[in-house]
Amino acid sequence: MYRQFSRMGRLQEKRNIRKAAVFFLATLVIIALLATVGFSLLAKLFIFFGDIKSRTNPTVDKTDFIPPGPPQLALPVEATNSAAFALKGIAEPGATVYLSLNNAEVKSTQVPEGGIFEFSGINLELGENTFAAVAMDEAGNKSPVSTSVTVMYSNVPPKLELASPSDRQTFSGKDTRVTVKGKTDSGIRVTINDRIAIVSSDGSFQSQIGLNSGENVLVIVATDGAGNQARKELTLIYSQ
Repeated sequence: MYRQFSRMGRLQEKRNIRKAAVFFLATLVIIALLATVGFSLLAKLFIFFGDIKSRTNPTVDKTDFIPPGPPQLALPVEATNSAAFALKGIAEPGATVYLSLNNAEVKSTQVPEGGIFEFSGINLELGENTFAAVAMDEAGNKSPVSTSVTVMYSNVPPKLELASPSDRQTFSGKDTRVTVKGKTDSGIRVTINDRIAIVSSDGSFQSQIGLNSGENVLVIVATDGAGNQARKELTLIYSQ
């Protein structure tokens, strides 16, 4: 048993001596190269041989057959009056996300390390714009299609009609309140001098406004979900 351990020790000692000799020779070669070609050229040689090694040994895992999860798209708004649009999402870092608009591919981007990607400069079409996306990792695995999201693009202002009172109508007496009535489209927000009016399901609205002595200027604004506005002014005259 003692002889066996002694033999193993001598073999290990020989291996250590060989390693030291190789290291010593490598050191001599580097010193000789520094003396003949200079440090900058030697550094370029190391970079060159490193590039060759990286090209012959690619880092892509060819055994990866697991597709990434589907991207998750997040809309900033559900409706807009601007044709230029941007949206963000989350996907596997390093993957490439391909975005489609109304079933036509429009853009692609590589997901950064944090996993949050963004598409900007998208041109919307009038009406509904439905987005979906897929992700492809570096090994070529493709994700399922994401859940689709839809944004409405409209640049047409809503309807705004005033029924009563009429412009420059005169009021007098103790009751200083007047009821403003009109009609707009369904689902529209109406304000009168920044006060919200009640809008029925058919688009009709009304609101009571208090008058001061003299001229009273009322600003009526109808705003849709995309931000389009219709605006009218009404001047009412009150005297006691």
